[in-house]
Amino acid sequence: MFSKGLLSASNNYLRLKANVGERRPSLIGHQGERRPSFVGQQGERRLSLVEHQDDRRPSIVSQNGECHRAMMELQEHLGRPGTTTQEIEHLMGLPAKILDQPDETLLYELKRNNDKYEYPPDAKIWIYQWHGNHDYVYFVISNNNKVIQSAWYYAFE
Repeated sequence: MFSKGLLSASNNYLRLKANVGERRPSLIGHQGERRPSFVGQQGERRLSLVEHQDDRRPSIVSQNGECHRAMMELQEHLGRPGTTTQEIEHLMGLPAKILDQPDETLLYELKRNNDKYEYPPDAKIWIYQWHGNHDYVYFVISNNNKVIQSAWYYAFE
């Protein structure tokens, strides 16, 4: 049913998605800036809550990294109109968010190339995050559980 390449992309994505929970706190932020630390109740030094990926692991947020490439391949295949939600769940797992309506940012994105765009009634938006709440793949899903449209949203932060 699915090509070997698509199953490989799915395996990579699901493996890396599971590793997000293994991030560790750091004093270094995303841009390399230092974050303040604080002293805990027992006088032990604690790190700030800024997270980053250990350099020995593949970065979940790197442009054209393993996860980004896997998500691009999955979105290209699964984003085709008529794809079922069952296929998406099989290859990508459950979405990070499901929206009944696009938020202001996503609605702007949907209308960017078509100012007369109207969000379909009874549709849902499935969101799969790549870079936290900043960058993600979205699928607009019809009331009969099929993809209407899909694309990437990049915050460019």
